[in-house]
Amino acid sequence: MSLAKLLLQWYQENKRVLPWRDIKDPYKIWLSEIMLQQTRIQQVYDYYERFTNQWKTIEELAKATEEEVFKAWEGLGYYSRAKNLHQTAKQIVNHYNGNFPQTYQELMKLPGIGAYTARAIASFAFLQPVVSLDGNAFRVITRVLDIDLPIHQSKNQKIIQKQADELLENASSKDFNYALMDLGNLVCKPFQPSCEICPLQSKCLAFHRNTQLSRPNKLKNLKRSIDFLVYFWFENQNKVCILKKNASYWKGLYVLPFLKLEENQWKNFDTDLIYETKHILTHKDLFIKIIKSEKLPFELENVEWIKKSDLIIKPFPKPLQNFIEFMNV
Repeated sequence: MSLAKLLLQWYQENKRVLPWRDIKDPYKIWLSEIMLQQTRIQQVYDYYERFTNQWKTIEELAKATEEEVFKAWEGLGYYSRAKNLHQTAKQIVNHYNGNFPQTYQELMKLPGIGAYTARAIASFAFLQPVVSLDGNAFRVITRVLDIDLPIHQSKNQKIIQKQADELLENASSKDFNYALMDLGNLVCKPFQPSCEICPLQSKCLAFHRNTQLSRPNKLKNLKRSIDFLVYFWFENQNKVCILKKNASYWKGLYVLPFLKLEENQWKNFDTDLIYETKHILTHKDLFIKIIKSEKLPFELENVEWIKKSDLIIKPFPKPLQNFIEFMNV
C-alpha cells in the first residue's frame, strides 16, 4: 500500500475535530491559518470565534480600523500577523472584489501569506492538488524520507517540498495535508515519537536507520537578547499618559511611557515600583518594571491622555494588558 493510502487510512480513524476544518469558506480558513502561525491550537479557539463573530465576512473585516483589529488580537502575540491580516482583507476587497485567489501562486502575493499558508488555503478551500508543509508536516516528511538537509535554508525547503508533492499521488490534498499535521501532532512528535503505533513505520527511513531525533535538521538556536525596560504610570486627574509605538516590537500597539536601560540601571530603579514581570518574545527576553510617577523624567512627543476606564479599549501588549488588569481600572 502506498504512503498516501496508509496515511489517509490512519487519518479517517484518528483525525482531530477542529472548528476550521471541513468548511469551504476561504475567509475562515485563512483566518485560522494566520492565527495558527507560531501559536498553539488551544490558544486559537477563542480568538477564531471572536473574529468570526465580530467580522463575519472579509468585507466586514476590511472596514474595521487597525486599532479594532489589534484590540481583538490582543494577547495572541506576533502583531505583524494582525497588521497583515487587516491589509490582506482590504486588498482582497479592493482588488479581488472580495474573492480570494484560488492558486497558491496568487495567494502568495498577499501580505503575510507565505508558501505554507498559500498552499494550505489553496488545498483546504479550493481543493488544489498541493502539499502544505507546516512544522509538523516537515517533521513527518523529513523522517519518512530521512532527509538530512538544514530546513532553515530556502533552497532546502524547496527540495523537501518537491519530494513531498510527489508523495501526494492522486490523493485528496485536503485530507493528505490534514493527515500530515495530525500525525506530526499526535504520533510523530519532536522528542518522543510513538514509532510503535505509526502507520508509516514500514515506509519510514529514519525509523529503520534510527535517525528520528535528528530529523528535521534544524538551525541552531539563535542567541537571545535581553531588554531592560522601565514603564511609567503617570496619572493626572484620573487620566493616564500613553503612547503608540511606531517601531520595533509591538509596533502599532499602545504602551506606557518608557525607558530602555542597561541592566545595572534597571536593577536600581526601585523607587515607587508597583509592578514587575518578565516577558518572552521569539528571540528576546524583556525584563519589565512599572513605576508610579508624578512627572515624567524625560520629554515625549505624541502622547495621549485617556481616562483610566478607557484603557481596556486600547490594544496593549500582553505584559501591559496584565498590568492594567492588575490595577483593576
